[in-house]
Amino acid sequence: MMAVVAGSVVVVDAGQASARTTVGYAGSPTATIARVSTTQAPSGTSPSTDPAAGATSTPTTVASSSAASTGGGSTKRFMGSSTVLIGGGMSDASAAAAPFDLRYAYLVSRPAPSSDYYSASGCKGASINWWGCWNSPPGSYVTSRDAVVAKATYKGKRRPQKMLWTWFMLHQLGDMAGTDGTTGAVGALNRADLLTLYMNDYRFFLRKVGKSHDAIDLEPDFWGFARSQGDLNKIPAKVSSANPRDCG
Repeated sequence: MMAVVAGSVVVVDAGQASARTTVGYAGSPTATIARVSTTQAPSGTSPSTDPAAGATSTPTTVASSSAASTGGGSTKRFMGSSTVLIGGGMSDASAAAAPFDLRYAYLVSRPAPSSDYYSASGCKGASINWWGCWNSPPGSYVTSRDAVVAKATYKGKRRPQKMLWTWFMLHQLGDMAGTDGTTGAVGALNRADLLTLYMNDYRFFLRKVGKSHDAIDLEPDFWGFARSQGDLNKIPAKVSSANPRDCG
């Protein structure tokens, strides 16, 4: 999968990692490029080399029974594909100009002020800065994009694409808590009122995705903010009280 994600370029495919290197992209923070083989090595131990990175990986042992777990084949699959998926954020016209696999969209806003918005027939109050009201009825931005990529064609033939969403919302919890969004988001996890709004919003988003075969880039940057605070296992988060329905 290759996509432009929050100013980074990430190259990934299902299989066994052979090398990893770090590069810069268009003045953005550095991005990690992981090159991954698409076919398992035969049984036994053997090193693999990534010519682009000029490095040899640590020898890896692959169990001989692995083929049976994949239906008799040795090819790894990701989102139903055994090949690298390529795409990005672009117009519909550009997406139809080449056989792209993925379309990219970035969701960032404060959560809905209340759960009433999730069942509303329309979005009232244009001043509400909530991703769900980018289109009406609420959440239709997600369903409409999924519908567009599902009907994608290339050279007159049907060639469905998949959506890759970046869900970047925790930063806004820090702002809502009246603190710096970078570090405050970590502390905001310990506020049940704010985390409840977040959990409700994410559940609503997943319902809008429904059965569409989408990929989700979940909270880029936040994990770096959290790690800067120390041991992740010691950071308090009122998950069960904010979402007893799913995380009790």
